[in-house]
Amino acid sequence: MKRIKKFYLDNLLKIVFIFLLIFFTFNLKAEDDYVMYGAVTNSCSEMDNLLSYYIEEDPITIKDYVIATFQGYLSGLNFYINELTGKYKRLNEYSAEYMFEYVKVYCKNNSNETFADALTDFILSLPDIK
Repeated sequence: MKRIKKFYLDNLLKIVFIFLLIFFTFNLKAEDDYVMYGAVTNSCSEMDNLLSYYIEEDPITIKDYVIATFQGYLSGLNFYINELTGKYKRLNEYSAEYMFEYVKVYCKNNSNETFADALTDFILSLPDIK
């Protein structure tokens, strides 16, 4: 019993953080139709607000979550590009940190766009896999 209690206390911050991310990210209504949803649909103007939740000491930071979300979106987009062109983009051409910084710079210069727009711009800049 003591080990279970210690586990929950040690992981309470993680549990609360993940719950809050899910709660605020997936604010969907059943009657709405979505082409895409989640963090990638956020406006570029929200980047600073999103990063204000960054706490480096967290086991899973907001930045880690956003990078993972971006990577998932890029993977799906890469399959679509392959359907159109017969070629895949080399997603590991740059580091995940580079990709994140690319999106930040894009958003700084295009605040009315979405993260999805920034990621589309990013993937189109990548070389094809030969």
